[in-house]
Amino acid sequence: MNFFKKSYIDQLSKYINTELGIVSDQKIKECIERFVEDNFDLLKIYDTTLDFQYLDLTELINEITINETYFFRDVKQIEYVKKDLVSRIKNNEEVVIWSLGCSSGEEPYTLAILCSELGILDKVKIFAFDINTKVLEKAKEGIYTKWSFRGVEKYYIDKYFSKKNENSFQISKDISNKVFFKEFNIKKDIFDENVMQKYSKPDIVFCRNILMYFDEKTFIDISNQIEGLLNKNAYVITSAQENYILKKSKLKQEFKDGIFVFYKEVFDDTENETQVIKETNQELDKSLFYDNDNTETLNKVINLIYEKKYEETLIYIEILINKEPHDFFNYLLKAKVLYNLDNIKTAEFNIKKAVFLNSTSPLVHYECGKILIKNNMKDKAKKHFEKANKLIYSIENNNALEDLKLKNDNTLELLKINKSSFITNIRKRIENLELSNAKN
Repeated sequence: MNFFKKSYIDQLSKYINTELGIVSDQKIKECIERFVEDNFDLLKIYDTTLDFQYLDLTELINEITINETYFFRDVKQIEYVKKDLVSRIKNNEEVVIWSLGCSSGEEPYTLAILCSELGILDKVKIFAFDINTKVLEKAKEGIYTKWSFRGVEKYYIDKYFSKKNENSFQISKDISNKVFFKEFNIKKDIFDENVMQKYSKPDIVFCRNILMYFDEKTFIDISNQIEGLLNKNAYVITSAQENYILKKSKLKQEFKDGIFVFYKEVFDDTENETQVIKETNQELDKSLFYDNDNTETLNKVINLIYEKKYEETLIYIEILINKEPHDFFNYLLKAKVLYNLDNIKTAEFNIKKAVFLNSTSPLVHYECGKILIKNNMKDKAKKHFEKANKLIYSIENNNALEDLKLKNDNTLELLKINKSSFITNIRKRIENLELSNAKN
């Protein structure tokens, strides 16, 4: 094989693995080899090293990520979701559903049809994500052949589709308008806070036949990230062949009504937090009890937060609180961790302690605002964001530094938060709340 062709194949294989997390198998290798062969003259422009910033790989990615799907796939899973939706709507909840790796749209459209049948379509948001732009275009078009309806009752076809020709059917606008299709790289975008802020947190996640393409570490990292994004009492449904690896994630597995469901394990109150501490006590780094100035313990906590090991983090935060019960930063950390565990009630209790102990910390007010939004207290949240903005402005412009608490506030540095990004986030939050109020 030509030296350049082999080099390009190796570079592309590595890039596909790094950027998409997809492990190269024979099919993918053949796709890459074919892409290099077809585009060799173009690739030669880059000489020995490909510049992926300017190289259009849409065609290759589309070919690699084509998935087979059809309507009402896996009836047991559909029946489980149907019962769950009825229960949630009875409790007057708005339900958010994510379809990760939605392919050509049969899965999210099935869910929309199910909601329509239950009479709850107006109370449900469905987001459908895929990296493959080709299948997303097909999904938005909403035209399907008979092959997509194998095993589907004629009732659904007649009610929700119009016949275009003998082998072509168009989904109704009532259904297609309720599904929001988005280009999405699950390997990268799900870890990007700025991307994820655009979408409502999910109650139900369909993630079938997508994680199996990743190596085990990437699979588990993505699963744990999904767990962190779930609402309270939310769950993930995946394919049977992916269940065995998902067991290694933070999600709690249960077998219900003939299917495996993966739940977010939530600690509802401080009693449960104490139980976690008791259960994990033997794994504690005992030396931290003798950390006189708490530096090592604090570093441990911050590192665990960035590793998203939130339950373990709570244990070490409790050590800090026991030693320094009047340090606002300890309660700020605890509130931040509980927020990530979706334990909003206890998070609010702790952030209020932090505000009481230090009302001049911008980060305290920012975190307080985030928690209040979760409790649908938008007006109060806006006041805290505005307070954070005012305080950070004072720090930036060297104003009002006679207040020692404000002068010595190093919380951003301790948590490795970029100041300019923090300022941008505060102002975006304020703008979003103002826009929301204007609409209402």
